[in-house]
Amino acid sequence: MALLNALPQFLVNAFNWVIYILNAIVEWVAQQEGFIIKDIPFDSVHLLLGYIIIISAVVFLSKPIRKTALILFGGVVLFQSWGIWNNLQVRRKETVILAHRSRNSVVLHQLGDSLSILTSNPTNMGNIANDYAVAERIRTSDTSKLKNSYILGEKRLVIVDSLALFPLEKHPDYLLLTLSPKLHLERLLDSLQPKTVLADGSNYPSLVAKWKSTCAQKEIPFHYTGEKGFYVFKF
Repeated sequence: MALLNALPQFLVNAFNWVIYILNAIVEWVAQQEGFIIKDIPFDSVHLLLGYIIIISAVVFLSKPIRKTALILFGGVVLFQSWGIWNNLQVRRKETVILAHRSRNSVVLHQLGDSLSILTSNPTNMGNIANDYAVAERIRTSDTSKLKNSYILGEKRLVIVDSLALFPLEKHPDYLLLTLSPKLHLERLLDSLQPKTVLADGSNYPSLVAKWKSTCAQKEIPFHYTGEKGFYVFKF
């Protein structure tokens, strides 16, 4: 009708009003944070089962047969079962991890579906804690300052920071060097005799290289998160 110049004005106004209402509804929906689903844990098994469900659903809708329906139903059951199994495993899990973060020290302690974040600088966390919480189905978390020593089961973790204060405990299982402490590492190793030395991303790379060489001479295992990634404490 517009091409023939026979379009009544009331139709133009009505059409404009419909488009305006449509855009207003879309804008309102886009502003609702409750409609956005975030932080969904989705591992490789869920990904594979998800593809099976989607493909079998499309095939079933285009050509409904019993075999496709069984595959679709089986995929949904396995998808839900795998999620329930993961939730049960999380409740019995306890893990302590030394993460890598530049100019910061971050230790994550997972106990079931709760996470304790131990850090020297809570404002410089990045997405480490959030990504870990999503992957491990964490429900609650708390943050606290990193202390100088911890008991991990029957093992001890001793932390030496920029103050370079030598701990009193001898023979720790883990010695963590953070915030580039200015110390004589060979003397410290002779004094404490740790079983494993760790260095995170808060240290200067030049210092880490010297520490690595010293530990090699002393035949003490050395782990730098900047080279080998995060470290999982065994206890």
